[in-house]
Amino acid sequence: MRRHLSRDGLIVFAVVSWITVALLADANASLAEQRVLGLLTWLMLLTLLRGEGVPIRVQVAVAVCVATVAEVTGSGLLQVYTYRLGNIPSYVLPGHGLIYLAALAFGRSRFAARYTEQIRWSALIACGAWAAWGAALSPRPDVLGAALFIVFACCMHAWRSPAVYAGAFAITTHLELLGVAVGNWTWAEHAGWLSAGNPPSAVVAGYCVIDFLALTAGAAVCMRRSSHAPTMLSIENVSDTRATPASAILFR
Repeated sequence: MRRHLSRDGLIVFAVVSWITVALLADANASLAEQRVLGLLTWLMLLTLLRGEGVPIRVQVAVAVCVATVAEVTGSGLLQVYTYRLGNIPSYVLPGHGLIYLAALAFGRSRFAARYTEQIRWSALIACGAWAAWGAALSPRPDVLGAALFIVFACCMHAWRSPAVYAGAFAITTHLELLGVAVGNWTWAEHAGWLSAGNPPSAVVAGYCVIDFLALTAGAAVCMRRSSHAPTMLSIENVSDTRATPASAILFR
């Protein structure tokens, strides 16, 4: 267990560190330099996935695919937010995979299991306060953030391990504030009929959809593998969290 906990902590540290480095490097990067950042981000994601089981790899792959659709729709078609060079930076898609993996690693850690309620309420209070400030007090009204907070709050109470979403909230808050501050991307003032902050307060709610689809895919793979291996251990008895699908950790 200590070995797995150390690995989970390393994943979170590595992902947050790389996000910081990549965003700072991209602030003044050329298109060619941006592509190098993308290649390095892919290499990092693939390296971290080597230590994970097949269900987790499937979940990350699905998360990247769903995020690709979201990026093309949100940035390319609707222009709810736009990137500095007018493209979707090559590090963004594998970056979504890294965020998902880091949030999952945090959620399956012993620390998260021990302090689940404290983590749940800390994230809800922090995100709720930000959403309330954005909707009522911010010079740039953020109704979108308030709406997304409702989705986030529902997800925090729907799953057995809200620490996954709390981890995603912490990581996405860090990258959104940093990315906007250094000019990597900018959010439009309106998303449809809703005014939006720059960034919206609860943009992490978008990961709720990504996580749900990824978890569903991972659970399906695990069930398929189990059907071909009758002697396989049940999910409750699997001690190696790297091979355990997140559905066993999250679904009630």
